[in-house]
Amino acid sequence: MRFRERVAERAGLQLSPAATWALVRIQEHGAERARALATADGVPSERITRVTEELRGLGLFVQDAAGPDSDDGGAGGQAALTPTGHDHAERLLSARR
Repeated sequence: MRFRERVAERAGLQLSPAATWALVRIQEHGAERARALATADGVPSERITRVTEELRGLGLFVQDAAGPDSDDGGAGGQAALTPTGHDHAERLLSARR
């Protein structure tokens, strides 16, 4: 966690360690794969939801609502980083290097 805090500090961003991890993973692998990686690491779905809400609240992530005829089981529609989210992720990646 401290490593992620320092990366965010070096990037000049105020993000939680979890949001830092999520932004980088979404940038590298896409939203669905990032969620799968978190789940595989044993991260509870409630925590994933909190981080997703944090990123949305900061304007870094969007997830379109699924239509009523969607086959996604209520998981929502297309999810992606916003342009600002991409910028922040690139800043984090640079700071990590």
